[in-house]
This record gives sequence, structure tokens and C-alpha cells, in this order.
Amino acid sequence: MGVELLEVRDFLAQHAPFDVLAPAALDQVPRQCKLRYARRGTVVLDVGERGEGLYVVRSGAVDVLDEAGGLVERVGTGVAFGMSSLLARRPTRYRCTATEDTLLLVLPLELFETLAREHTGFASFYAATHHDRLSRAIGNLQQAASGSTVLGTPVADLATREPVATAPGATIEEAAAAMSQGGVSCILVVEEGGLAGIVTDRDLRNRVLAVGLDPRRPVRDVMTSPVLTLGEGAAAFEALLEMVSHSIHHLPVVDEHGKPVGLVTATDLIRLENSNPVYLGPISEGR
Repeated sequence: MGVELLEVRDFLAQHAPFDVLAPAALDQVPRQCKLRYARRGTVVLDVGERGEGLYVVRSGAVDVLDEAGGLVERVGTGVAFGMSSLLARRPTRYRCTATEDTLLLVLPLELFETLAREHTGFASFYAATHHDRLSRAIGNLQQAASGSTVLGTPVADLATREPVATAPGATIEEAAAAMSQGGVSCILVVEEGGLAGIVTDRDLRNRVLAVGLDPRRPVRDVMTSPVLTLGEGAAAFEALLEMVSHSIHHLPVVDEHGKPVGLVTATDLIRLENSNPVYLGPISEGR
């Protein structure tokens, strides 16, 4: 391994989650990374883009802004951004701008997925980082919501898609497959027309993958129950408050009989507030 690659390897070894990788796995990372330089003020990754992979700051700093232009986090040396798009397999909801001349290490998608698949701690670390940033983005939205009319929108207007559901006796593997096929990050567990529980991507990581649980077990073994819900007449702002206060990102919407009729996510609320003309200027600037 050349001197430059050794320097990259040693740098990564000093920062989580690369510091827990086996030496053989860590040796392969610098070989597949590429360096990218971003001048101060450069938008490295913008809202709606998928990016080149996982960006690790080698030197410099990058501001991560939410869709409303609020500062979510200032990312410094050894810290990464871009994982939300990789984990959710969809365009990012953040704008990431270099606040000073910055050198980046870029891990391609294939390498990120390999490390996430083969090293549980690696995947869990970035899932937790993604969760924390989304929580801060929701907090920003809550602060910006005072005087906002769009957050008075009934949640029934947001929950227009029929939720993906399964039965308590279905296997964890079957539930995960249904989530994948439906392109959703959670699944409702329904029994006799009523809501028995909910399972999210995070539940699958923490309650199944992280502990080596047999995926042939019934989904009832890992579902969250009872489930926090909202009625069809609740306002979007109520959903926001519930998500922030309970640190959750999915809220089932039920009718007067308790039957699930839809689902509201944190992303739905961020997009809703983004539709407020007050925020259109900052988001579109420089695109």
C-alpha cells in the first residue's frame, strides 16, 4: 500500500465507525475511495440529489441544512454526510455546503453497502447519525411553524396512500420483503381490522439484525405495541409535536373506529412546510 493510501487508512482508523473495522476490511477502504476538493461556498450535495456516495470530511467543514434552510449540523474532520440518501435509497433531503476549503473522502455506494452488510456496527452507526439529523430537522421545522398555516393541514390530506400492512403471524422476513416491495420504511401490523403494532426499518436493524434474531420468527415478536396514532381530523402540527416529543418518524392515521387508513412520516411534514412560499427562496437559491 502506497504512502498516500496508508495516510488515508490511518486517518479513517482514528474515526468512528471505521475504528471498529477489522484490519483487513479497513485496508480495502482507501483503495476504493476517491478524493474530492470543495472550495468554500460550494454546494457538495443538494436537496433532491443522490450524490456520489458517503462523504467523509478529511479537512475543512460542511454545513448540513434542512429543506427549510435551517442548520442541522456543522460537519467537521472525520465526520460524514450523505448517508441519508444511501440508507433510504432516495434523493437526500439536505443541502450540504462547504463553509471553508474542504477535502473530502468519497466512499462509493457499492463500498458503503458492503461495509453496512458485513459489519453491523458500521450500519448502526450511520443509521443513528441519520436518525439524529432527521430529529434536528424536525426540531427546526417545529420552531419555524409558529404562524405557519400549512401545518394546520389535516393529516388525512397527507396520508393519501394506503399503508403497507401485514398480519401478526407473518414472519419478520415476509414483513421486510413487503416493505421492500412497497418502497416504504415501516409496515403496520393489523389484526381483525385493528392496528396491533408497527415495525420500522430501525426496528429491523436493532431488534433483528443487531441481535441475530431468526427472521422466520413472527413479526409480532419485534413490533412496537401499542402504537401511537392520530385521528383523521388531527392537524399536521399535532403530528409534528407527537413525533418530536416521542422521537418517532412514523404516525399511523386511524378512522373513528380505530382502523388504520394512512400513515404520516416526518418527511411528509418537512415537504409540507417546504411548500410554504416563505421557504421557497432559500431552498431554490443557487440550484
